[in-house]
Amino acid sequence: SKFINAILRQIDNSNIDTINIKDLSIKYSYPKWMLEKMNIQYKKNTTISIIENDSNIPPIWIRINRLKTNSNEVSKILHENSIDFYQDQYLDNYYKIKNFDNNNVVKELIKCGFLYIQNPSSGFVVELINAKKNNIILDACCAPGGKSSLIAANLNNLVQLHCLDINTNRITRTKNNFNRLNVKNVKFMCDNALSFNSQVKYDKILLDLPCS
Repeated sequence: SKFINAILRQIDNSNIDTINIKDLSIKYSYPKWMLEKMNIQYKKNTTISIIENDSNIPPIWIRINRLKTNSNEVSKILHENSIDFYQDQYLDNYYKIKNFDNNNVVKELIKCGFLYIQNPSSGFVVELINAKKNNIILDACCAPGGKSSLIAANLNNLVQLHCLDINTNRITRTKNNFNRLNVKNVKFMCDNALSFNSQVKYDKILLDLPCS
């Protein structure tokens, strides 16, 4: 009995904490190889918490485009149409909304360039860049142009943007976004950031590789 109790104590102290990879892979549509890695790195409850959160529908964040409107105007429109929103506590031009309204008010504001769908995390990147008026900024992986358009909005288009992307279709998409948002003073270039050469001396370079 002492021997068995000793074994059970060892098992209890070892914190055996495994997940059923096959079942979770099916339930949450997660690849098995990823669950196997997570099972090594995290405890069972942590792994399940991560994949459950990843399976949730993320909140919709919108950025007010100050080249065309302002926070007061947008807030008024949202209130008048009974659209619930939450203003970010750090970046006041970012609003979180639960969903698109039945009357498509938010969609129309996006369509006309008053709003742009963007997470505040992108806004913090632009804050770090700290661009100044008349700076020449290179966005080396620019599409779809969310961060560049925010730089332009923050400086009321008093900045030169050189927007580079390797894909012509993505450049076209960025141009369309800029036209809708009223972004000016932009030079577009189709090139590979790895081999790109330029005689221009840039004040700041934005190299947002994860999104590409």
